[in-house]
Amino acid sequence: MSKTAKIIISLGIVFLAYFVYDTINRENERKDRLNVIDEHFKKPFKIEEELKEQYDNDFLIEMDKELYIVTVKDHKVVKTVKQ
Repeated sequence: MSKTAKIIISLGIVFLAYFVYDTINRENERKDRLNVIDEHFKKPFKIEEELKEQYDNDFLIEMDKELYIVTVKDHKVVKTVKQ
């Protein structure tokens, strides 16, 4: 195998490893934020279907047949706005 091919394969493996690590890290952060919301409200809630894969700090949830926008920051619910 040529030196160029080895470099390209090595860079591809490094990129793939970083991509997998970043994806797992984002998913774990999202789950942590959902756990914070669960601990805050202590009631069952549903996340709107189109926003299930959101990775920001704001979540649109349905609880008791009402919609809320919940903002999570530093493992705390900092804002809840009823829609």
